[in-house]
Amino acid sequence: MNKKLNLAAIGAGLALLLPIAAHAIDQKYAKKLEKSGCTQATELQGCDINKTKEQNAKAGFVTTPAGTGKQSYESKLEHSGCTQASELQGCDINKSKAENAKAGYGAAAATGASDQAPAAAIKACNKFANEGYDGTIVSQSAMKPGWWEIVMRFEQYRYACNVSSSGQVQSFNKIN
Repeated sequence: MNKKLNLAAIGAGLALLLPIAAHAIDQKYAKKLEKSGCTQATELQGCDINKTKEQNAKAGFVTTPAGTGKQSYESKLEHSGCTQASELQGCDINKSKAENAKAGYGAAAATGASDQAPAAAIKACNKFANEGYDGTIVSQSAMKPGWWEIVMRFEQYRYACNVSSSGQVQSFNKIN
């Protein structure tokens, strides 16, 4: 009988240590998301749930209504010439394309000053793939002035996208 009690106690103790699956987000967390203007997705990109909507909008994480003069994260990417990948490598979405080009990001790739394809080329490859989400960039190389080969992964397959710096896709082929 003691063995059964001990096993039951051990089982109950283990059950307490295991995390309980949550089917909804915590109310405090939801309030922080609402107050900050963040979503779970933008929080992963750097949106700070401990800041106000205004602070996060200035940082480009909160989409603001048209006509307010504030830019969404996507429009800041476009204005700066950055991609999400190049932003992680130092491209500043709060600077212009020219400023980022001087630092070796974004538009600099079109002039050969960087080994990164311009945002327009990457955007065109993602649009051409028509997967409903952006692929993961595996590699990118300049083929000739103004043309790039961008290898992207969608699910388990890789694709080679040959594209101009302005976003004209020449070919898009599965490579595995």
